[in-house]
Amino acid sequence: MADDIERKERERDVGKKDIRSAMEISSFLGGTGIRILPGKEWGVYYKNVQREGTLRAVLEGRLDPAQVDIEGIKPYGISYKLDDVRTVGLQGMVGRVRDIASFHEHFDHRGFLDFLSGLRGRNVDLETATRLFESTARSRIQSEMLRALGATGKNQLKKALGNEAGNILGAEDTGKIQSLLDLLKLRWLNRQGIISQKDVSDFEVKTGEGVRSLADELEPAYLDYVQKGDASAKKRLTDAVRESFDLIREQADEDKLEDTID
Repeated sequence: MADDIERKERERDVGKKDIRSAMEISSFLGGTGIRILPGKEWGVYYKNVQREGTLRAVLEGRLDPAQVDIEGIKPYGISYKLDDVRTVGLQGMVGRVRDIASFHEHFDHRGFLDFLSGLRGRNVDLETATRLFESTARSRIQSEMLRALGATGKNQLKKALGNEAGNILGAEDTGKIQSLLDLLKLRWLNRQGIISQKDVSDFEVKTGEGVRSLADELEPAYLDYVQKGDASAKKRLTDAVRESFDLIREQADEDKLEDTID
């Protein structure tokens, strides 16, 4: 009986801490422009259930990107896993949630549609194209935030980026495409002074020659877009991916083969 009472009291204490953490996170992120709610899992929510079909039609050349209603493909909210605050701390959690919210708030939806349209005729699958653009766009937005935030916000973001790098470096085999995206990200983080060159080199050892060569080909356009994000940088990124997509597809096919074997 006494043990049950103590357990319930501990659960109440944890619940109170979770509520306080959620309130503190909300107070930090009230002005992001997107609904942010605590939950059991991380998630992104869209109003338009036909969003994927619209994107696929643009990629396949069946729909002009200029005809797409941008508001119809934007998310209306995100949820974050409140339990994670116990492992990364409040500041780390705020940095991560701010990063994700800012990504969706500032995501270049028109640029994404133009990117998809620029890949038509190359037999590109939507999942791979989306992963390539979103990963690059995330670094682009983070680059802008590092320049625009004040000291506190910048420190929170750097902590979140450091945590992200740690997760990448500590992960097991995540597949060829993810390794490609992670390697490009780590090279950029190294340029920002957030991780060391040794961290990048250690990661490169784990990737195959195909991934490293492909990263070398894409890196100039990737970094150009991350730093500038203007029309010429978007075109350079699209052209680089288009020209390299046969090699990208090879990596994606290897991932599918590995999934089949597993």
